[in-house]
Order: sequence, then structure tokens, then C-alpha cells
Amino acid sequence: MNPLMDSASGRLSAALLLTKNKGRDTINKKERKTGRECAAMENQRDFCTECRRETNYTLKKIKINRTIREKEYTFEITAAFCNKCGGEMGIPGLMDYNMKEIDEQYRKASDNIGG
Repeated sequence: MNPLMDSASGRLSAALLLTKNKGRDTINKKERKTGRECAAMENQRDFCTECRRETNYTLKKIKINRTIREKEYTFEITAAFCNKCGGEMGIPGLMDYNMKEIDEQYRKASDNIGG
């Protein structure tokens, strides 16, 4: 079996893209999540520290306010909430994802303000 092929469909894996570059075949890797992030996102199950069980969770967009350089900003981030107790859960990789989102939103807001 070719490691670049998806076993279910017999096509190239979604993580790899085969392109033509001046007559030569090259493989470009797309941005991928780590194995643990993929598992957490696909299964949407993790340990809830509130109800002390491994439970399903739901990802929701929430708004938070932060002050940066004496200016108030509102950011939209993704949070995970336990389906059993409703408590917020810390999912592996989610904090890094949110930091990236906040950075992009801050840069966009700063450009619009003229900062």
C-alpha cells in the first residue's frame, strides 16, 4: 500500500497535495494538527475537571474583553464546554489555537485603528 494513498478511497491523502512544478512532481504538505489535536477534535471527548469524568464536549465561540496598551478589545475565541455539567474544559491545543486567533484579530483591529 502506498503511504500517500488514503486506504478508504484510493486517492491521495488529504494532508498531501501533488502538484506539477516545471515538469517535476512535488509534494506540498498542508497545515495539519497534531495527532492528539485531531483525536480530540474528531472524538470530541476529553476529561472534564468539573464533573471528574471523560465526557463529550461542544466547541462554542465566545467573546472576551482584554485591555492591551490601555485600549479595550473584544476577541472571539473558541471554548470547549462539557456536555454533562456545562463546565468549561481545557482541550489540548485549544489555547494555542485561541492565541493565534487573538493575534490575528488584534492585528486586524490595530490596522483599522491606525496603530
